[in-house]
Amino acid sequence: ITMIISLNALISFIGDAFERVLVDKNAVLTRERAQIILDIYCQLSEEERTQIEKENRWVYVLVPQASLDSEINSVCKANHARSTKEDVYKLQSAVNGRIDEMNDRLALMQAEVMNKMDGEMNSEIAKSNDRIDRLHVAIEEMMLVLRGEDCR
Repeated sequence: ITMIISLNALISFIGDAFERVLVDKNAVLTRERAQIILDIYCQLSEEERTQIEKENRWVYVLVPQASLDSEINSVCKANHARSTKEDVYKLQSAVNGRIDEMNDRLALMQAEVMNKMDGEMNSEIAKSNDRIDRLHVAIEEMMLVLRGEDCR
C-alpha cells in the first residue's frame, strides 16, 4: 500500500510540475517574441519606426469574459496572427534592405582603405628602396676604405 501512495504522490508532483511548465511556457514565448520584435525594431531608422507606428495603430476592445472563447476570439486571433506575419515580413524586408546598404557602404570603405594602403605602401616601398640604395653605396665606400683604396 505504501508503494501505491508513493506512486500517487509522484504522479501528483509530476502533474503539478508539468502544469507550472505550461504556464511558464506562455510567458517565456511571449517574452522571447517581444525581445525579437524589439531587436528588429532597434535596427530600423527613425523614419522606418515612425512609418511602422503610423501603419500599425492598436485599438483596445473591451469584451465580456464569457465571450472570449467564442467566434470573435478566434477571428481576433486569426487577424492578429496574420498582422504579426505581415509585420515580420515588412520588418524582414526592411532589415534586408538595410543590410544591403551596409554591405555596399562596407565595400566602398574597403576599396578606399585598400587604395590608401596601396598608395602608402608604394610610398614606403620607394623610401625603403632609396634607403637600401644609400646603405649599399655607404657599405661599398666603407669596403673601399677598409681595403685601403681611395673612394674619391
